[in-house]
Amino acid sequence: GIVYDVPEKLEDHLDFVFPHDATLEWESMATINLICSSWESIGYKVHQFPLNKSFLSNWEKNISSCHLIHSLVEGFGSIAREGWIPSLCEISGVPYIGSNPFVHSLCMSKSNLKIICQKLNIPTAEFYVLKDFSDFKKIPETFFNEKHFIKPDCEGSGMGVDASHSISCSQAETAKISEKLLQMYPDGILIERFLSGKEFTTGIIGENQPLFLPIAEV
Repeated sequence: GIVYDVPEKLEDHLDFVFPHDATLEWESMATINLICSSWESIGYKVHQFPLNKSFLSNWEKNISSCHLIHSLVEGFGSIAREGWIPSLCEISGVPYIGSNPFVHSLCMSKSNLKIICQKLNIPTAEFYVLKDFSDFKKIPETFFNEKHFIKPDCEGSGMGVDASHSISCSQAETAKISEKLLQMYPDGILIERFLSGKEFTTGIIGENQPLFLPIAEV
């Protein structure tokens, strides 16, 4: 089973206003079709579960015929959004690809993950989190003497990050940028010491005896 977000315009409501790049993480239909074709090319029959208004009835009717779920869902409007489908899979007793719901929800908040890194003595750049603009005055003035990075605390795929405003060396400029970003990303803004250099990533398969996939530069 392939589960995916449906590319459509999100409508704001009283409790949540979507930022302009809310669907930036979502896969295109061309990518979704390519993934489905890849599964079919190795002998699997694929059932699609688009995350639309008929999703739950589709799931109820067809999930029993699925042996594995590949979720591409990024979701919207909730810090737990990437855990929606893994949670549903666990309730339905169906295996799925990727991390469990707890890990998805935990890692959606960069600051929560950085706090855990600190507790485990894993080096991480000095940082501060703004849940409200009044938190800005709690940051020591000396922090702004060095270059720092400004980004949403609970987003991915470069949402809220732009070369024109994400790197700053000025307390006044950072305050201006942070206030604006908080209006678009109310879950919080992360301000951390800027780290120069290349960025690398790797995939990990399994838990007790994990298999590490080749390292790739981002």
